[in-house]
Amino acid sequence: MNVLLNNIYPFVVFPATALLLSLLLTRICIKVLPVLGFVDQPKDKHIHDKPVPTAGGIAIVISFVLPVAVFLFEGGVLCRFIHVIDAGLFVKILLPIAVLVIVGLMDDKYSVPFRYRFIVQLGIGVYCWYIGVAFTNFWGFTLPWFVSLTLTVLWIVFFINVYNLIDGLDGLSGGLGVFSALSLGAFFLLSGHYNATVILFCFAASCSGYLRYNFHPAKIFMGDTGSMLLGFIFAMFGILFSANIETISIVLIPILACGVPVLDGVLVVWRRLGNKILSKFAPEYVYGSMGIADRDVNHVHHRILRKYGNCKKAVLVLYFLAVVLSASDFFLMIFDSIMGISALAVIAAVILLVVDWIATFEIRNTILIVKNLPENIKVLANNVYVQFVSLFLVAIVSIIGYSFLNEILFHSDYAKAFFSVTATSTVMAFVLCSMIAAAYIHKQKLMQKVESF
Repeated sequence: MNVLLNNIYPFVVFPATALLLSLLLTRICIKVLPVLGFVDQPKDKHIHDKPVPTAGGIAIVISFVLPVAVFLFEGGVLCRFIHVIDAGLFVKILLPIAVLVIVGLMDDKYSVPFRYRFIVQLGIGVYCWYIGVAFTNFWGFTLPWFVSLTLTVLWIVFFINVYNLIDGLDGLSGGLGVFSALSLGAFFLLSGHYNATVILFCFAASCSGYLRYNFHPAKIFMGDTGSMLLGFIFAMFGILFSANIETISIVLIPILACGVPVLDGVLVVWRRLGNKILSKFAPEYVYGSMGIADRDVNHVHHRILRKYGNCKKAVLVLYFLAVVLSASDFFLMIFDSIMGISALAVIAAVILLVVDWIATFEIRNTILIVKNLPENIKVLANNVYVQFVSLFLVAIVSIIGYSFLNEILFHSDYAKAFFSVTATSTVMAFVLCSMIAAAYIHKQKLMQKVESF
């Protein structure tokens, strides 16, 4: 820690430089981009009602890359610290960043079809796996190369697209980017990975400078040029974090740090697959789009906007939700053993409450799908559901227990380990019984709600 205090200036100087550059470049983009043809015209599913410059993500890219390059190449200010990213790896990831910027600029001006962007995203995922930014271990098990490749590509493609999907209100995507970058940066700081901390703080500063002109009423949009970059940066650092922090919260931490976009992405898949199934036997109940890449007005931010009727209020509510998820994330980082189990229970409760509050269309679809099944299949499905929930919870708790057992035995003496494992097992059994009881009750309530549709 003394070393950190003696070298505090990288954590201030480089992010401050990124902030100033972002403010300056965003103002320039507001003037220049419309001249170059980068203008977002109002459409039927857009919130704004007048043309706004787009592709403002280019200001985020430049203001982020330049200070980070100076930081990493000026001699290694933090070379005495543990780090997960150095100048060599940074040079390698400049290629996918450049590709995403080029594709984003083309899409912001000419509207590139999703299938072509998807192919590029797949290629970027494969490239990252090839250069070593990949999931290689999971809870102590070494993954086969094909599993590692699949997980890495899916992770990167998912994150790139969820930040693109959430970019629908003034100040939303940029603000969530700031919270996510600060959260992940804080986690790296607590773990002693200071190079990554400085880089993420620089990214938060770049997003903050852009946010100054993007908050409602927006003077500029980041477009795909910025939203795909946000997703890629958080996907990459999520992998780097997971590969270097060996705890039970290895994957949950980066996911919860980007909680709101991830939640929206999960709901998009759930909702549109549900619509696709309903269209086969109950098309009159389909509400919204069925294609994964289609635009609709049922994203999380649209629902919050309809509830509060004000763009600023809706964005602030989603900011608050992002802070809550990030704050709950810290419990996983600073607590272990029994307190870690308690943190998982709190996080699970928060997520269930949020899903029950927001996922109205998705729950409706699921209820209607079950309701429209043939009676014999419905009875079978209900029985399978009950058994599946029980088996799923048992499997999850067993995995968690195994992970904590390994951590406790590795970090503690045998006597402490014995009492800790005993107490942890008791807590897990209580949580399991409570969750099974809650699942039965919740299922009955959901089936009653179907009558209101």
